[in-house]
Amino acid sequence: MKKRALFGILAALTAIGSLVACGPKTDLGPAAEIPALTGSRSIEVGGEPWEQQWQKVIAGAKREGKVVIYGTGGPTVREGLAPRLLEKYGIEMEFVVARAAQLAEKIDRERRAGLYYPDIYVGGSSLILTELKPLGLLDPLEPALLLPEVVNPGLWVNGQLNFLDRDRKALAFVAATNTPLAINTSLVKPGEIRSYKDLLQARWKGKILMNDPTIAGAGGQWYSGVGDKIMGFDYMRGLAKQEPVIIENMRLQVEWLAQGKYAVLLAPHDATLKEFKDAGAPVAGLIPEEGTFLKSGGGNIALINRPPHPNAARLFLNWLLTREGALLWQKAQGQQSARTDVPADFLTPLNVRQAGVNYASTDDEEFLLKRPQDLKEAREIFGPLMK
Repeated sequence: MKKRALFGILAALTAIGSLVACGPKTDLGPAAEIPALTGSRSIEVGGEPWEQQWQKVIAGAKREGKVVIYGTGGPTVREGLAPRLLEKYGIEMEFVVARAAQLAEKIDRERRAGLYYPDIYVGGSSLILTELKPLGLLDPLEPALLLPEVVNPGLWVNGQLNFLDRDRKALAFVAATNTPLAINTSLVKPGEIRSYKDLLQARWKGKILMNDPTIAGAGGQWYSGVGDKIMGFDYMRGLAKQEPVIIENMRLQVEWLAQGKYAVLLAPHDATLKEFKDAGAPVAGLIPEEGTFLKSGGGNIALINRPPHPNAARLFLNWLLTREGALLWQKAQGQQSARTDVPADFLTPLNVRQAGVNYASTDDEEFLLKRPQDLKEAREIFGPLMK
């Protein structure tokens, strides 16, 4: 039986200063004049070296005075990035924060009223691909990328910038590891669980706790990531026969694991797991030999079309993707950057990419658009356990 613990998340909208009520056209020149990503140090834009074009962007951004960002990151993003952006470029960062669905509705409502407020969206990938892009609200990112250290593919995971879609209107700049399962170290001996397949052994039947795989969130992402990218969905059917207990309360999950009520927890909440482990609880994260998947979380960026501050938008986009911007984001959010030259020694070791581990990517348009169907199948497989 499943006892649901429903959480209501109250979104706080933050708006600082006045918003411009119309969207001027960009003065950056036609997109065709901006080269494709090459990583070259001799980039030219419209016949000008990138250094000259960058100075024009900075000057234009200073005239505009600010960049308006809609996102889901919360106050830590604003606190972590805004002071440096103002100090370095004299640009204020106005950050409107809400849940993804609220932001989509807000932008659509504003456009219907002829209002053009945001320059950039930073947040989850699903909103970009299922709401903002279908509504025709995005500009291609690639023409706006300018700095050599940004367009150099050798500085990014898998040797490329991780565009989410073929049109290159969304980019994942975070490549955080996923802790697929956690164990009670008093109940699970070293080496007893090496593979996902080991969880199908009779000894673990009724001893597995699971984050809800039937809804969007950590559990649904785990189901799709492990099922689609690593083990296949027949594995999930076998797992359901182990009669895992499914609950939504992510803190309670870790509490029960720490108390020894269950030996294994699937799709644990990393921060809560770390909190209990640091407090001395007998819990530990574990990555099976088949590997796990990378996730961008809230680390995705898109340019809203007809921006009121086009130069400031372009400046922020490029700066956020530099080593400096990536490090500040990483510190603010605790998510490892997709750049390979950003130190991550202050992050939890299990949340840092490790050599020799197979990391599947779950940030692509085909996979993300398939998620609703995955969740429907998850309800068919695990639904009987939740009645």
